[in-house]
Amino acid sequence: MRRNKEVDIVKVSSLRKLRKEVDEHLISGKEYEARLRGQHAKLSPFTGWANMDRKTPHPGASDADPNQQAETLWRPLNCC
Repeated sequence: MRRNKEVDIVKVSSLRKLRKEVDEHLISGKEYEARLRGQHAKLSPFTGWANMDRKTPHPGASDADPNQQAETLWRPLNCC
């Protein structure tokens, strides 16, 4: 059985930015999760690559020989 948790967003200073109204103190766990996701999307808008379907090809992938691609990926860096 899943219990509904409430989160006090005033008690912890880093959570205060999740408030929608100044006098808001407690929110449900679901609302807390939704607000955290919204905050993350606002601060890190370029994480779309993490949601890619694994069956779709990666950007820049081609139908070239897989052995040639592996050589390109494992080429040592010129340093030192």
